[in-house]
Amino acid sequence: MKKIIFVSGIHGAGKGTLCTQLSSVTGLSKYSCSQIIKDNSNYKENNKLVSSAEVNQTTLLHGISTLKDTNFLLDGHFCLLAKDHSIIEIDDTIFTKINPYKIIHVTCNENIIEERLKNRDGYSIDINILKEMQHKETAKAKELALKLSVPIYEHKSGESISRLSDWLKRS
Repeated sequence: MKKIIFVSGIHGAGKGTLCTQLSSVTGLSKYSCSQIIKDNSNYKENNKLVSSAEVNQTTLLHGISTLKDTNFLLDGHFCLLAKDHSIIEIDDTIFTKINPYKIIHVTCNENIIEERLKNRDGYSIDINILKEMQHKETAKAKELALKLSVPIYEHKSGESISRLSDWLKRS
């Protein structure tokens, strides 16, 4: 059985950076949900807006099942932004099937996220949408942790990872 540590947060919150840091400290492999989807489909991302979450999530589940690692970090989202800028909550059954062992939820000041998105992607998302998205992502992370009886660690982007690293090392 795979022990997946799901690292959640909105685009630009710092999930990828955190996964890289944790991977170097713990030796755990790291994967990105979006990269797994791209590697297992003809999905092409032009921006962070999605048209269909369902097909991508089925592709994600298949991609995860083909991974050789049994214990790893998985960088992903509980909510996505639709092309019409509405927020899509990914269906709980996807996470039941992913069956995370632990959840790390990453948050960051929305002004910093806006700046990161501009620098990284060349555009940003309206600050009010970022705030609403982060609020929904956080609520969904807590809700799913409770529903799945999974421990959750809330991490603020840019903070030291020493306590988080210790938390990960405990069963």
